[in-house]
Amino acid sequence: MVPGCQQPLMTGPCRRVALAALLVLAVGSCRLAAGAAGARRLLQQPVREEWMAGQLQAIAAAPKFGGVDISSHAVLLDNGNAIDLEFSDTSRNGKGRRGPKDPRVFDDNSGAELVPGQRIKVVGSRRPLTRVSGSGTIAYYSFTVTSITSVGSPLPPLTYAFRDVPSIVFVTSMCGATTTSPYPPSNSGNISAINATFLGGPGSGSISAQFASCSYGTANMSPSTSWVYPTVIDLPCETNVTNTSFCGNLNTYRNFVNNVATTAGVDLKKYRHRVLVIPKNMNCGWAGMAYVGPYSGVYEKECKCLPSFVYKSVTYNGCTEVDRPGRPWCATDPSCPSPDFYYTNATGVSQPSIFCPNGYSWAHIDASYFSTHVVSHELGHNLFMSHGGWIDAEYGDASETMGSGSPACFNAVHQYQAGWSTPATRMNASTMQPGVWYNITLNAAAVNPNNSAIVVHTSWAGAAVSNATRYYVSYRPSNTTWPDNNLAVWWQGVMVTSWTGDRQTSYATTWHNATLTQLVTPAAPAKCACKTAWDYSGVNYTGCIASVRVKPWCMVDSATCPSTKWDGTTSRTSTGTQPWIFCPYLANDTWVERDSSPFSLVVKLGSPTGQNESAPATLPLVDVAVCRRSALIETNCFDDIDEAPASQPPASGAPTSQPQAAGPAAAQPQAAHSIPSQPYPPRPPT
Repeated sequence: MVPGCQQPLMTGPCRRVALAALLVLAVGSCRLAAGAAGARRLLQQPVREEWMAGQLQAIAAAPKFGGVDISSHAVLLDNGNAIDLEFSDTSRNGKGRRGPKDPRVFDDNSGAELVPGQRIKVVGSRRPLTRVSGSGTIAYYSFTVTSITSVGSPLPPLTYAFRDVPSIVFVTSMCGATTTSPYPPSNSGNISAINATFLGGPGSGSISAQFASCSYGTANMSPSTSWVYPTVIDLPCETNVTNTSFCGNLNTYRNFVNNVATTAGVDLKKYRHRVLVIPKNMNCGWAGMAYVGPYSGVYEKECKCLPSFVYKSVTYNGCTEVDRPGRPWCATDPSCPSPDFYYTNATGVSQPSIFCPNGYSWAHIDASYFSTHVVSHELGHNLFMSHGGWIDAEYGDASETMGSGSPACFNAVHQYQAGWSTPATRMNASTMQPGVWYNITLNAAAVNPNNSAIVVHTSWAGAAVSNATRYYVSYRPSNTTWPDNNLAVWWQGVMVTSWTGDRQTSYATTWHNATLTQLVTPAAPAKCACKTAWDYSGVNYTGCIASVRVKPWCMVDSATCPSTKWDGTTSRTSTGTQPWIFCPYLANDTWVERDSSPFSLVVKLGSPTGQNESAPATLPLVDVAVCRRSALIETNCFDDIDEAPASQPPASGAPTSQPQAAGPAAAQPQAAHSIPSQPYPPRPPT
């Protein structure tokens, strides 16, 4: 029995299939309620219309007298489960609306025919059924459809998919490439050590291994496409050089290493990413600095355009922007090892294609900070990514490389920007009815690039934060592949990340809003209560904060919290030396965009993510429900929060002023961005 449920469960593979179908569909199901405080009330609410999306399936049976008859239809969900469809009398496809042997299904909005394999959205209600098999009685659901419609692309088309990361690294020194020179190279000029950090194979913890793992094996950085220049390049010696004069003259040094490499016969057009490792003792104030996007000069892929090719019956003798405005492309030879995309040609064969020669981008690394995290972070900027923030820290998201994650993959927004993953679905005001729960099963982000996240664009009137906000909800468990298997326990679970970008190249900071988990065994209570208001280094805070220490922390009152429970003390307060504690593990399974807003987005888990606080996210799948509020009452997007008496009438209309977006103002696109000399601040003296 599942805790809190009264439904017998089976064992074996049939159990897994049946439960997966149940969990996706059950808006008010037992599993959605289990483990959530007060959630049993959700079961008492009437079952509303439900929504799901997938591919239309036509199920064929061979009749006795020959021919093929279409006996039924189903929707193939993104998790691989098929749900039988029945059509209500009110549907265009109901009884009497089409011939008894007509196998076709029609869009209830447009009337257009829907073909098998087409992505669809179905609205209706579930019906519990059982059947007997060799392994026992199987419980499952059919779905009575009131409307069926086609669904377009889940996100705007990507303008670029980074399927390789061809890079060249230049290690430099000044006034002598030795350890005794005033400005020595990284790793004392040990090119082989730098090469290992850059291009080490699987399991090495290298930059190459990280990109391969985090891109599902599509972003190659192998010795065949990337390399470390084999000798240290000693920059022209300037005896009166200062940090200011050197750091303000990087263009001169970039041109210098370019000339050295070109003179040695290196074809620099092969490399989209050029990494300049500046000498030690040149304190520019950053650990790394990079240009956003590949916009400099010319980068020419190893694959070449075909002299001519045919696309949609038209012959092209060079690059074209047809169907991809703003991104010239061409067909390439089938032997190309890293095409950007494929299209089906007139003979039905997948034709490899590439984007036409584009620019390259520079990343600059302080020799003292050359590491997998710092270099990967800067290369992320080359791929349009901004920073990953949390609460008060722009680099506070420790679940990803663009924050303080070391090592870590990229969050769901940045995975999308790189073109490595596509969210399972995209929802907005036109696809979300107010007060209705929508349920999605998510895979681990490290496992499946196409069903590990959902996107909700709060485009409805009176949005709690901003109509520009898009929330990416993804699942990041710990027992997956490196480097996600190194995530700290408070960065494991379902992540809610906000972003104001609307396309792949948008350069705006992402903000981590919540980590949601649902545990089989409850977490331990807090050691002490945080002070409701406290200050540190001249800044006032409320509750836990993300910056300064290795995990969330807060000040406590020495009068109520005994010293045996303190994690340390600090004198950096206005009231003298004060004790502090690390914040306890919080197993929250519900997140509300803004408690006070009747138009908030609510995200709620429908199944456990892990066993306990030591292993909070270990299960391969998790069920997530999202709901768009339209009133501050419990029956509207039930979230365990008593916002107002149940008798309060629903709020109507939009607020007169639009609330400001959470976190610092979104960053504007810029030519370059840097990270501090210490990507995450050290613990302060106690």
